[in-house]
Amino acid sequence: MATTISAVPFNGTKEQEQKLIELIAAHKGQRGALMPVLQGAQEIYGYLPIEVQKLVAQHLEIPLEEVYGVSTFYSQFTLNPKGKYKISVCLGTACYVKGSGDVFAKLGECLGIQGGECTNDGKFSLDACRCVGACGLAPVMTINDEVTAAMGVSEPYCTNYQTLVYPADRAADFEGLTSLEGLSIAVESGSAGEDAAEELGATTVPVQSQANTLMEVASGTSDAAVIDVLMAAEMTGEGTSYGDLVYDLNLNDMRAEASEFYGVGFRKGSDLVDAFNEFWKQAVADGTVEQIAATYGLQDAVILE
Repeated sequence: MATTISAVPFNGTKEQEQKLIELIAAHKGQRGALMPVLQGAQEIYGYLPIEVQKLVAQHLEIPLEEVYGVSTFYSQFTLNPKGKYKISVCLGTACYVKGSGDVFAKLGECLGIQGGECTNDGKFSLDACRCVGACGLAPVMTINDEVTAAMGVSEPYCTNYQTLVYPADRAADFEGLTSLEGLSIAVESGSAGEDAAEELGATTVPVQSQANTLMEVASGTSDAAVIDVLMAAEMTGEGTSYGDLVYDLNLNDMRAEASEFYGVGFRKGSDLVDAFNEFWKQAVADGTVEQIAATYGLQDAVILE
């Protein structure tokens, strides 16, 4: 929920304003027009400053209070611009236990801003994220969406992709899907799952974590959830907290998008890279990896070649 109004001067252009007016005109009069207009406005400007909110209110002919209320209620919206240098600190479990929370707090202290804010000169913005797919390097942060480190990385040992989780007793409803249109899909706000669901036409329900998406489905609030297959394998099916939920479909394949590949990071130049690669090859050859993968339902994720 964004509530802090940006202190960075608004620098919108006439071209951006014209695009917004055209967008509003295309939705005006439609039921529920405010959400798609705000989503489009954020795509145009990168955020929703009060100047943009006033334009939306004026041209949709609705109270500014309504626009502000929606802008600050949903976590997908931000009232602050992103800086020239976009700093994002991973607060996922692997990074958090290695001290990423302290790193995040120290960065905020040094920059004089809180999470979700931008420095007054527009140079730096600070955000938290849940996972960047580099857990072996924890704690991790990115600058302008790039993870940089002086390290060597092993051969990939597993893959990850976005999958669909739904109630087992509704499996027939999800067979042969080619899109998610008409479905209410729970997603972690700002995640790859949210991107996948939106691209496939779903009506998304953003929540704070992948675990919370499963709660949405189990309670019947959402039709299904889109999460990492690694998370789905661990948390759904027989013997788990969500035994009545199952998962299927590689949504990356449905969108012709490559899956993620995970390796192990070591200090650059370390002979541990070769040692791990040899260890993994042997564990695959003697069946150890396949046995462990089957125990945790990860047969589709581990790399056995």
